[in-house]
Formats: sequence, structure tokens, C-alpha cells
Amino acid sequence: MLISTLIVINYFIAAYLTILWQSVEQTYSLQTVLIEPALYNKTFKIKASFLPLGVFFNPIAFTGILFTFIVFTSVIFGLYIVDATGEMRVEGIYDWYIILIYTIPILLFIIAYIRSSLIIHCAVCEGKGQLSEYNSYLERSFDNELCFCCQGKKVIKHSSRLGRSHKLLLDNLIHLDTKINKVAKLEKELEKLNREIEVGKGGLDIKDHLEKLSQKVAEQKSFQEASANFYRLTVSKLMTLIYNYYLTNYILERTRALETIEDKNIDTYLGMEKKHSSLGMDSEILFKIESLVQEIGLSQSLTSTKNLQTELEKLTQNLKVGK
Repeated sequence: MLISTLIVINYFIAAYLTILWQSVEQTYSLQTVLIEPALYNKTFKIKASFLPLGVFFNPIAFTGILFTFIVFTSVIFGLYIVDATGEMRVEGIYDWYIILIYTIPILLFIIAYIRSSLIIHCAVCEGKGQLSEYNSYLERSFDNELCFCCQGKKVIKHSSRLGRSHKLLLDNLIHLDTKINKVAKLEKELEKLNREIEVGKGGLDIKDHLEKLSQKVAEQKSFQEASANFYRLTVSKLMTLIYNYYLTNYILERTRALETIEDKNIDTYLGMEKKHSSLGMDSEILFKIESLVQEIGLSQSLTSTKNLQTELEKLTQNLKVGK
């Protein structure tokens, strides 16, 4: 009974992970989804075309691989023996061995899911802990420096002070990658249609339909590009928010370490303390950005998408690096 239950649980986990991976349109690798399944749970959208793969083929293959592994290793370890008469003889530890093999994937999934719902790899340094490249969102280069977001820890706690802004940053990076991927696909489709139009085979009627279809694809491409620009701007502003928070922390720490609060610098110091209490963690601006991100997700037109970007630009016009 226990073994059957474990097999069923493994089956559903394999189905869940398969559909989850397909739901992010393979923008991310399966390894990434396996490591941090809770992160992509919000993008979970079941598509009918993925159901056969997710519900039947992959789970059956997964449980079959585990079964095959158990049979071969059981023979090697002498747990599952076929004697000369062809009869099977099973050692008492065999059942516990089966339970162990089927339990391992379940435990790994539980650990990964809980971990990714509590902490997540830093989105700024991609879990490396260091920055050594040009950051286009901040428009500045880093030379093997500790990541200003995670401070070299490689992960961010969702419950930390940076948690909310980092989660919002991560969400928008995922959305941005998805939009970039869609734009690339539409670009290829548009190029193909334009080649067919240039060739001009099939008569005027076919060419007319191709031109109309090409126009629709071009409009959809413009819409997806506008959405991508919105997410790109949001990522830039959130990255700036987090970086400015780091700068205020750094200045305060160095001020405490190197200077005594005197009349000549008390105004600067108190000003930085005030800025530290709000900069980077301004709940009001984060709330407004979250609201705009939710609205852009519901936007179905190019005009409304551009209007939302204009609103975002106005909201964050004073948000710049070091200010």
C-alpha cells in the first residue's frame, strides 16, 4: 500500500513539473524549474496541447525509469534474486529499498518547493554572489564586486527587507524574458510572410491574404514589443531602487566607522538616515509599480500598453541611480 502511494505521488509530481515547465514556454531550462518550482508556479497556465506529455508520457517514463533502476540494482545488491528454477526470492529489506528509491524524488521536490517559497537565488547576480559585467539597467560596470542586492550571499529571503522589491524585480524579469521570446517568434513569422509576399506565387488573392496576415502579425509584434519595453523599464527602476538602498547603507556604515557626528556633518548624516528609512523600500512606490504590472498583464491593446508605460515613467521620473 505504501509503495503504491509513493508511486502515485511521484507520478503526479512528474506531471506537475512537466506542465509547469511547458507553461513558461521553455524560456527557462527544466533544471531551473526543478530547482525553484515555487518561483514559476504563478505562471502556471495549462494548455491542452501539453496535457498528453504532462499527464501520460513523462510521468509514466519517470516511474518506469525508477522501477527499472530498482530491478537492476536489486539484482546487483542481491535483494531481488531469481533462482535456477526461475522463481523469485526476495530479501526482507527489499520493500524498504523500494520505498527509499520512490521517496527520494518526493523529498527532493518538497525541499526544493519549500526552499523556493522562502528564499530565491538573487536575480541581480543570478545566484553568483558577484558582479563582473556591465549592467544595462543601471548603465554601469562592475569589476568582480559583491552583489549589491544579496551582498554575496547568492540568495534573498522573501521575508527580508529587500524581499518585496526583489520579488517584484524577479517577476518582471520573467515577464520580460517571456515577451522577448514572443517578439523573436513573431519576428521570424513576419520575415517568412514577407518572403512569401515578395515571391508573389499563388495569385493576387493569396497575396492579399498574406498581406493582411502580415499586418496582423506586425501589429501583434508591436504590442509585444511595447509590453517588453514596459517590463524593461520596470526592471530598470526596481534595480535602481535596490541599488540606491545599497548606496545609502554603504554611506551610513562608512560614516559611522570613519566620522564622529559633529555639527559640520550632522545634517548630512541625519539626511542619510531619513533617506535610508524610505529609499529602496518605499512601500507606496512599490505598491504603485505592482498595480501597473498587474494592469499591463490585462492589457490587450498597444495604446493602453503605451499609456501604462507613460504612467510608469511619470511615477519613477525622479528615481535615478544615487538619487
